[in-house]
Amino acid sequence: NDVRPITILRVCGKMDLFGKKTDEIASLWNDFTTTIQKLTFGYDGYVVDTSAGKDDTCFMMCAFGLAPKQHADDAMRGVLAALGMVEQCIVKRVLNSCKASVSSGPCFTGSVGIKECRRIVVLGEAVNISERNLGIISEGVIHDLNTSLAIGKSLPQVSVKENCFRPYKGSSMTGAYR
Repeated sequence: NDVRPITILRVCGKMDLFGKKTDEIASLWNDFTTTIQKLTFGYDGYVVDTSAGKDDTCFMMCAFGLAPKQHADDAMRGVLAALGMVEQCIVKRVLNSCKASVSSGPCFTGSVGIKECRRIVVLGEAVNISERNLGIISEGVIHDLNTSLAIGKSLPQVSVKENCFRPYKGSSMTGAYR
């Protein structure tokens, strides 16, 4: 248990559950979870939390920089994972809509609970900022100032609001993730 620089990725989307049977819903959740886990683990991150909300909304929180998998480029890993998640969830038709928010900063990390059911916990301003920034966009990826500074010019990005940025592909905004 300690405080360390962490990159938080929150991904949120809507599933089309209307008229679906229980096994179909379970299959969609499995597809969503598998897609997010593969991308998260592919960039050496951890899936910290999964939940469902009202109106067929699903959420996952991932963290990059937890011990022992710390990298100098954890912010970039978080943004690249987020871009992949949004793209894959839409392309695979796992979700009707998908958005992700990435935020970086010092967080308390550790495990809590009884030994039979330990859970990773991540607490800090970066967690709160990643949640708040999800409300700014309707789809695509957004990241905070700390993440923007960490990735620098390695990935094209555009400011969309004070301390909020969007990564984009290509040399013009026509390739922007909305």
